[in-house]
Amino acid sequence: MKQEIIVLGNEYDIELKHALSKVLASMGAKKTDSNNFLAGSQEIFSEKFKINDRLVEIESETYMGLSLSGPPDLIEEIKNKVNNLVCKK
Repeated sequence: MKQEIIVLGNEYDIELKHALSKVLASMGAKKTDSNNFLAGSQEIFSEKFKINDRLVEIESETYMGLSLSGPPDLIEEIKNKVNNLVCKK
């Protein structure tokens, strides 16, 4: 199955993280895994969610940003909903 990875924005953008959480909740996402790593000055936080039997991974990494990976159509839908929430403010 084809996967897509996009960077939504900066890893320290609290407004973006809140918008992403709201979108995932509204879509009925269920968390299946969560990890936190520290390697030197890099901190990596990863969460996996299941939405309608499809997996999505959120990763927040120092200097790399807040990224989203999964099926292209689902990633696009999540990205658009997040952008709509962030732009309304």
